[in-house]
Amino acid sequence: VRLEEAEEIRGNTVAEHRGAVYAFETSSKDAEEAANAMVAEHLEAKRSYEERLKEMAINHDAILTEHQATRSRLEKRLKEMTINHDDMLMDHQATHSRQEERMKEMVIQHKGTATEHQAIYSGLEERLKEEEAARRV
Repeated sequence: VRLEEAEEIRGNTVAEHRGAVYAFETSSKDAEEAANAMVAEHLEAKRSYEERLKEMAINHDAILTEHQATRSRLEKRLKEMTINHDDMLMDHQATHSRQEERMKEMVIQHKGTATEHQAIYSGLEERLKEEEAARRV
């Protein structure tokens, strides 16, 4: 009887051991599959992140290039406008100087004309006085 009990205990122990080994292997496979899935998910996230990072770098470079081109155009335009402004200022100053000279000439002419008019007027007055004096006589 003891031998049978021992055999039965041994059989039960072997069965329990096999069950435990099967459960361990099953849970190990599940854990390995879960770990592999997590690694695959991590690698996909990393690939996606690196791809997005490349896109952002390309966009950043494009924006930077566009900004530099715009800045270059604006600097060139500002230089042109400064040159145009300086040219216009010099033209204005030259015109102003010519106008001042012309005004001086006109003032001189006016004074000359006024002097002539005064001389004519004085001459006419003199002649008028002479004619009046002649009529009285």
